Amino acid sequence: TGASLANFQNSTAPVSATLSNTAGSYAVTIKDGKFQFAAVAGSETHYALFGGQVPTGAKFLIEGIRIETYNTGTAVATTATLLEWGIGINGSAVTLANAGFIKLNLGVQSFAVGDPVCKQATVIDVDFKTPEVCES
Repeated sequence: TGASLANFQNSTAPVSATLSNTAGSYAVTIKDGKFQFAAVAGSETHYALFGGQVPTGAKFLIEGIRIETYNTGTAVATTATLLEWGIGINGSAVTLANAGFIKLNLGVQSFAVGDPVCKQATVIDVDFKTPEVCES
């Protein structure tokens, strides 16, 4: 139908994600959306921020991915923030424990202690020379 259920609502900030590595924080139909989550304290782990499924019998070509990240809320206080971005495709479920995923690294963003509100991290803009194919 050409419609997208992306997390990109008119005049509305995204709901803060409940981060999990066994379920997508935002369920979308394949493409795009805004995101927000609180700074995470504790040990390093991986989270599934977006999750979607290709309809049965269809394929979805990923030609590129752009990630723009901003510090919101308050200035970075006591610990720097490091965000490592990746994508997992062709898995049988939205869980990062799934061995069936094709996992691709996209890049890293960071915020230093003292970075102010509205500080933008370096934009990640990945252009796949050969599109990545997601299958149902």
